[in-house]
Amino acid sequence: MWTLSSDIGTGHRRGAETAASKPARRSAEQPTPLFRKLTSTDAADYEAHLLRLGPADRRMRFCGSVSDTAVSDYCAAIDWARTVILACFVDRDLRGAAELRLLDSSPLQAEFALTIEDGFQDRGLGTELLRRSLIAARNRCVTTVTMICMIENARMQRIAKKFDSVLALEDGEIEGRLRTSWPTYLSLLEEAAGDAQAWFRARSHANAQLPAKRTA
Repeated sequence: MWTLSSDIGTGHRRGAETAASKPARRSAEQPTPLFRKLTSTDAADYEAHLLRLGPADRRMRFCGSVSDTAVSDYCAAIDWARTVILACFVDRDLRGAAELRLLDSSPLQAEFALTIEDGFQDRGLGTELLRRSLIAARNRCVTTVTMICMIENARMQRIAKKFDSVLALEDGEIEGRLRTSWPTYLSLLEEAAGDAQAWFRARSHANAQLPAKRTA
């Protein structure tokens, strides 16, 4: 067993704000992604996203090969009252998602999983989804976020290291632990501002689709 340890999320990071804590940048030619929380009404979109994952990405997400039926059953069993899913929409299509599941056995812990569709990876979307998920976890008084990934999932490990995670290898899998501090006014405000921005962008798009009013 090997362990890579470093400090995280206590609010006393070295120097100024680290690069990982900043929103992901985008190139001028890429559309602006929309990040927002999903609700149970988005369950079909989330399921469709997971089903679109290629064989390798699906295997990374579920730590093994799973069928379409197994993916559908997984989505049907989601407890939306205990799960926060942050999604990334590109051109109004769900292309990435971060799932934060609050544990019943330990109210201060949560499990994390991340998926980005092929063709949308290496754009910083995963980093931004994890950043927002850690804020959501912090605001729910979760102090430890755990993720399990396969040893060959180097992309997920690189993202986790940006947030000073503790990674441990055991039985062929990587377990990452990220610690967060207690919520503050600023952390609550940041999450609320993100929710409001997503709502206004969604409403703006909906209004843009309405037919123009006819004038006399």
